[in-house]
Amino acid sequence: MASPETPILEAKDEAEAFIVQPQSPNPSVEYAEVEAAVQGQKCRDSQQWSMWYKRYLSVLVSVVLFITVTLISEALSFFANDLAEEFKLNATLVNLTITNFSICFCLGPLLWCPLSEHYGRRPVYLLCFNGFTVSQVCAAVSQNAASLVIFRSLSGFFGSACLPLAVAVLFDSWEVEISEREIGSCILNMIAPSSGVLFGAFLAQKGFGWRETSWLLAIITGLCTVLVILTLRETRRPILAKFDEPADGTPNSKEASGSEQHAYYTLGSYTIPKASLWRVIAKPYVLLWREPVLIISAVYLAMIGASTTIFLRVSAVALLDYTPAVQLIGGIAILIGNTVGIVIHNHIIYPRFYLPKVRAVAPDCVQPEVRLTVAAWAAPLFAACFIWFGWTLSPRISVAVPLIASPLLGMSAQLLMQVMFNYIIDVYEDTVATAVAWCTVLMYALITVFTVCSPQVFGTLSVCWIMTLVGGVAVALVPVPMLLTRYGPFLRAISGRIR
Repeated sequence: MASPETPILEAKDEAEAFIVQPQSPNPSVEYAEVEAAVQGQKCRDSQQWSMWYKRYLSVLVSVVLFITVTLISEALSFFANDLAEEFKLNATLVNLTITNFSICFCLGPLLWCPLSEHYGRRPVYLLCFNGFTVSQVCAAVSQNAASLVIFRSLSGFFGSACLPLAVAVLFDSWEVEISEREIGSCILNMIAPSSGVLFGAFLAQKGFGWRETSWLLAIITGLCTVLVILTLRETRRPILAKFDEPADGTPNSKEASGSEQHAYYTLGSYTIPKASLWRVIAKPYVLLWREPVLIISAVYLAMIGASTTIFLRVSAVALLDYTPAVQLIGGIAILIGNTVGIVIHNHIIYPRFYLPKVRAVAPDCVQPEVRLTVAAWAAPLFAACFIWFGWTLSPRISVAVPLIASPLLGMSAQLLMQVMFNYIIDVYEDTVATAVAWCTVLMYALITVFTVCSPQVFGTLSVCWIMTLVGGVAVALVPVPMLLTRYGPFLRAISGRIR
């Protein structure tokens, strides 16, 4: 006599006598097991998380990105004279003290991004933001120029993880259709006018010095660190799967703790063999060396981002001779163009031109080069805006004429960078963070070089010729999207790491 716990075994007929089918004596138990399995699968897939949490995650990484890239990077620029007076520095050393944040911003992603792909996004975020906060506090209490330079450098090194990891977290968390729209906000933080100088000017008017400003920034980063520690889950799906799946039948930590949150907040314990650590560190360089698509795309994106930043800074200097209202309009016009570019891409180009092509080849994957058509049209407009602004900024011509170029450049730059970023994500799905890291490194390297050399540049060339020079580089880059469209499939076919 079988016990109630023993499954009942039945054979339907003689032909199926060798097939034994278990039947559960309690359907509710079977349903509960299936429900538990579904919930476990959702925990292992960050795209299955609740909509409200994914929205919160998008806001969190965007705010963190705004604070590190847009706010803190240039907040001390307004206090250059105060730094020179307190530490007895010349103009070159003051420039170095302020720009060393950007210099180290170029180095960090090549370490943090490959680590995030092996250890997970959350442990790297925790390490970087704790280090970022400590560095900000130490910079605020610096008693000499050397310590200020060192801790500002460490701030840039730790803060550099935020930009590529923000793109990676959004790619991990959202479905492709939504992640393309969410990534636009990250790109906006990269190329929109920096609010750090305005923030510093506002605090200076309220009686703050550079030290008080540094303390305020440290408090802001500390609050962000608390939010990251308490609310940021691991998003990389391979790491979630490795953590949740028990090895050799042993219970995993989620079963041991009986808590879903325990699984999210202990992911930092996952490690890789020490012998392969050097492979993790060397991964970005190997990837760049072996992938011509990444080299072309990263250099192109870096040139677009750096050219946009140069336009912002040169136009700000060129408009100093005009009224404050004109200066404000010049800065806002770029932001308006960026916003229009996001709207055009997310609500016109993507749903009406790209998605139909995706559905036409489903369930196969559409060729990544399909999206480059938009870049091929936006590139000539981007290059023309430099020539337009440089050669129409004259006392004999109304200031409205060159200002028209600002929103057009902002729109074209947003379209180019959003399309190229999504192209890189399409091609390098398994190494998104590392691929985006190279774009970040090259772009901020070019921006830093221009920032350091800007006194010599403005002392040698007029605004007209600076814009002409940068515009000439942009004209030379116009064929890049078309060349990638033509030869991209061939370059991907000879690679063993991408689809």
